[in-house]
Amino acid sequence: MVALCRSGSVIHDGINFLIEDHREIRSVCVTGTCANWHRLLSLSFLIDSLVQLLEQCIEETKYDEKSRKVRELVAKIVRHASAEERYLYPLFRDILENGQHIYERNVVDDDLNKKMMDLLLEMDPARDGQLFDQTLRKFSMIENEHLTEEEQFLEQIRPMMSAEALTKLYHNIVGSLAGAPTHPHPSGPSHEIGAKIMHPIVGMVDHMVDSMTGRDKENKPTGLQEEAIQNQQMAQHLRQ
Repeated sequence: MVALCRSGSVIHDGINFLIEDHREIRSVCVTGTCANWHRLLSLSFLIDSLVQLLEQCIEETKYDEKSRKVRELVAKIVRHASAEERYLYPLFRDILENGQHIYERNVVDDDLNKKMMDLLLEMDPARDGQLFDQTLRKFSMIENEHLTEEEQFLEQIRPMMSAEALTKLYHNIVGSLAGAPTHPHPSGPSHEIGAKIMHPIVGMVDHMVDSMTGRDKENKPTGLQEEAIQNQQMAQHLRQ
C-alpha cells in the first residue's frame, strides 16, 4: 500500500499493505471472490459479516465451483503466509516485548493452518459433504482469528519502525510474493532461515505444477498482491 508524504512523493508502507491484504483474504475466504473487498469499511464489519458471508460459500451447490474457490483461497493465503514467515514474524521477534514467544506462536499458527488447508485440498465436497463444509467453517474461524491477532501485533510495531523500515518491509513482502509457494506444504519450513532458503525453490516447483495442471490462472495472488507485484516489477524495469 502506498501513501503520499507532504512533498508529494510516494511512501510504501509494509504494515498497511499487510492489513489491506488481510481484508482481501477475508473476502476471498467468505465469498470466493476479491471483487468487493475494498467496499468493506472496517475490520469489525469484516468480522461481524464473516458468518453470513461464509454461509454463501458453504451453500454453493456446484461441487466443482466450491472446490475451485477453496483452491483459490488456499493459494492466496499460502503466498501471504510465506511472505510473513520470511519478513514479518522476524520483526515481531526482534522488536516486541516477549518477541520470541510471539514469533513462535505465529509460526505454530501457520503450521496448523497449513495442515488444515492441506486437508481441505485432499477433501472432496461431493464425497465428503457436510464434513467438508464443517472443515471449511472451522478453518475460516481459525484463519480469521489469526489475522485479527496478527493485526494487533502490527499496530504495536508500527510506531517503533521508521519510514525507511516500513518501506523496506513493503518491498520485502511484495518481492517475495511473485515466487512464493501456492500449495500448503505442511511439512516444509516455516521458520525464517529455512523459509528464506526453501520457499523460493518450492514456489518455483509449485508454479511449474500449476502451469502443467492448468491451475496457474486459478492460483493467482490477491488483487492487491498482484497490483503491488506489477508495480514493483515496472519500477525495477525502469531502473534498468
